[in-house]
Parts: sequence; structure tokens; C-alpha cells
Amino acid sequence: MMMDQRFDRDYQAARATFHDSIDHFIRDAMASFRALDAIQFAAPWQQKAARRCDPARPGLTWR
Repeated sequence: MMMDQRFDRDYQAARATFHDSIDHFIRDAMASFRALDAIQFAAPWQQKAARRCDPARPGLTWR
């Protein structure tokens, strides 16, 4: 009986560690996908160029 309890305790600890590592992996993968998504949809070549100061037109300023 004592062997069974020790096996069960070790098994449950290993299972908890395994599930924690899976959760950590999924969190990291999702953070990577969020970063890639942000890079794709905030691409600098898709943004409009900022207006430049024109000395002939004093009303325009940097944005």
C-alpha cells in the first residue's frame, strides 16, 4: 500500500509539472503570434507618410 501511495504522489507531481510546461509553451506561442500579428498589421510601409514642414505654407507642421 505504501508503494502505491508513493507512486501516486510522484505521478501527480509529474503530471502537474507536465501540464504547467504545456501551459507555459502555449502562453509563449500565443505571445509570439500576437507579436507577429502586430508586425503584420502595423507595417510601416502601409502607414501614411507624415506631413513635412513647408516654409512656403506655414500652417503645415509635423505630425
